[in-house]
Amino acid sequence: MAKLKQTRTGKRKALPPQLTSGLGQAQQLIQAGQGAQARLLLERLVVQFPSSGDAHYLLGVVYGQGGEREKGVQVLRRALELDRRNPVFLLTLGNLLNSLRSFDEAREVFRKAIRLQPNFPQAHNGLGMTFSAQKRHQEALACYRKAMGQAPDFVDARGNYAAACIEIGENDEAVQILEPVCRQHPDYLSGWKNLGVAYVNCNRMDEGIDAFQQALRLAPQNLDLLQNLAVVALAHQRNELAKQTLDTLLSLDGENPDVRILLGDYCVQRNDLEEAVGHYQAAAGAGYEQTLALLKIGSAQSRLGRFDDATRSYRQALELDPGLSQALLAMVRINRRETPTEVIERLEAMIDSDGLSDELQLALYFALGKVCDDAGLYDRAFGHYARGNRLKGCRYESDLQEQKTQALMDAFTPALFETVADIASDSERPLFVLGMPRSGTTLTEQILASHPAVHGGGEQLYFGTLEGRLKEACGGERPYPAAIAEHLSVLFPAEIARYLAYLDSLDRDALRIVDKMPSNFLSLGLIGLLFPRAKIVHCMRNPIDTCLSIYFQNFKGEHLYAYDQQALGHYYRQYLRLMAHWRRVLPNPILDLRYEEMVADQEGTTRGLIEFAGLEWDDRCLAFQNTERAIQTASIWQARQPIYTTSVARWRHYEAHLQPLIQALGDVVEV
Repeated sequence: MAKLKQTRTGKRKALPPQLTSGLGQAQQLIQAGQGAQARLLLERLVVQFPSSGDAHYLLGVVYGQGGEREKGVQVLRRALELDRRNPVFLLTLGNLLNSLRSFDEAREVFRKAIRLQPNFPQAHNGLGMTFSAQKRHQEALACYRKAMGQAPDFVDARGNYAAACIEIGENDEAVQILEPVCRQHPDYLSGWKNLGVAYVNCNRMDEGIDAFQQALRLAPQNLDLLQNLAVVALAHQRNELAKQTLDTLLSLDGENPDVRILLGDYCVQRNDLEEAVGHYQAAAGAGYEQTLALLKIGSAQSRLGRFDDATRSYRQALELDPGLSQALLAMVRINRRETPTEVIERLEAMIDSDGLSDELQLALYFALGKVCDDAGLYDRAFGHYARGNRLKGCRYESDLQEQKTQALMDAFTPALFETVADIASDSERPLFVLGMPRSGTTLTEQILASHPAVHGGGEQLYFGTLEGRLKEACGGERPYPAAIAEHLSVLFPAEIARYLAYLDSLDRDALRIVDKMPSNFLSLGLIGLLFPRAKIVHCMRNPIDTCLSIYFQNFKGEHLYAYDQQALGHYYRQYLRLMAHWRRVLPNPILDLRYEEMVADQEGTTRGLIEFAGLEWDDRCLAFQNTERAIQTASIWQARQPIYTTSVARWRHYEAHLQPLIQALGDVVEV
């Protein structure tokens, strides 16, 4: 609480001894947290001394602290009638008005306090909070800068400045402000919380998790913090941490529909699809938005291969909201049996409506392309896909991609792998399935995961995240991967232990755990350094079919090459160039698994795959479509079907439109 101040010049009339004693006693009670006793005393004082601005001020403070903010405002206004030029009274009134969301009045109150006392950092901070609440962030930042300039150690002003930076996307600035503040004030709860948010927004996930955990040490039952930590742990695939955090949330706030949704998301990630559906249904019953819950339920049912159930869930969502594009788009992905005419008409009507965001318009173009492709309307389909790809607006830099490829080839040499041969892991538990997107990686993982000794781990982010950490560690003068040899101590043995522990968090008993991130072909150097005995399944497919399927996919992540035919052809050639290098230098065994060979001879190719993985044969691998597990890629429908031939030489339907791609692929084209 701010101390009482007298700002007027001249001598202040002496207060009656009884009032002076009463005010002193009231301040002591307030500081001791005995608000009820202070309130009784001050209510007597304002009756006895109705012209005392100080008594009214303290009573307003007590009311505000006790949650009676409207009464606090009334009493503080009376205090200001008695002492109009007291900036402390104005500051407290402004803060209460902010808490009541009376922002226009609060703004004028703070400005009056600043006119009376320009060097008043608390008032500048309060005015900044008013602007922040009104989303006037640039004006808020100016106020916080003024407060920090007047009081460099003013923690709340620095914290509020950082929070405003986060709001406008200046997360690096927020980190620079909050890191020293949190070090100097380790008990600063909101600082740690906002630092965690800023780290996460900067994609510094591990540091974000650490900051949230520090905040939770101060407030172990803070529900917002626990939810933040659960969300980040799930996104970062920190499964044990996610489970611990969600268990705590469940015990504290198990009826909260947001908690149920997070539990459902965790179960999906763990392949517990039936349990996920239960949590989503519980969330819907507890008041979660029905349409969003139905979308979650439909998605889980799709991943289980229960396409009829999923279609019913999506239809229920559309009955509640006929314009719910997400439900319609999801149905398009899984529904192959109904006539597409009605769906095409609905999608075309939707895409012609006003006010569509670019994101939704783009999704509709890709959905229309798929429906038309399913219906055999190939020219029409390609037109929609082409419009969607143009709308994506990505810029691919071929020179930069060539430089990245060459840098990996220069850094990861046979000599480098020999350097660490004695300290690398001898574990064969990781099994990597990789290749270009849409090359059959999901199908291959589904076959492997049908074996009782194999856990299908899906697309894991681990090695991409490790590369990010190494880039930070290497710095700018000799960046990653050029400086990898100088940073091997960062990798061994900590990263080996960390990754094996991560595999344990997925499944403690499986003999093999599949990581099917296609882009791991870029990370094979790190994989070979850490796990030289891990087996690599390299999925391959006709280059034109692969690139066409990529061109027809609206990826969520960053695939800058995917939306232009010439860029696709160039990127594919760089991928082949890099894979040829890995075959020359890696100590790992590599199996080139061709999609067309799998289609032509399913049993023979599957037996070769299982043998390569070091496993005993199991007939369930031939009936992979019956294996119940979560599939979280664009291939949800395909992975639930038996081997089919319609994707072989699919590009022939579009040959007239694909000359830029064919020319860019050059001599790697297979016709």
